[in-house]
Amino acid sequence: MIKAESNFDPYAVSKAGAQGLMQLMPGTVAEMSIRDVFDPGQNIAGGAQYLFKLLKSYGNELDLAAYNAGPGTVKRHGGVPPYPETQAYIAKVKRFMAEFVGGEERVREEGDAYILEYDRKTYSIRKSLVEKIS
Repeated sequence: MIKAESNFDPYAVSKAGAQGLMQLMPGTVAEMSIRDVFDPGQNIAGGAQYLFKLLKSYGNELDLAAYNAGPGTVKRHGGVPPYPETQAYIAKVKRFMAEFVGGEERVREEGDAYILEYDRKTYSIRKSLVEKIS
């Protein structure tokens, strides 16, 4: 998703005002209690929480459509909106997911951080930046 949203640029800003790696809109930044949208850890943690919320509400491709076009737009259209940008976005994210699949992912807790190991790389995210969602 980050590849599709910002091409890994933590300082990316869209014409619509979306910011950071996961291209979060100001309302989402506030909703997810993100203090610094350009901090990669906070941006990813907030974006992941928001995506999880959408997955629980929509699932399937609708979560990606809601992430791109907004939940209200998906509700108004009763599904994936007929916007070429949104349809291309869904296809792009799916393509990137297929390209990135193949590595083994493991998550463990270590002190005040979650440690994610993927494709022989290690990433650390402070627990204080991640709200547990059940």
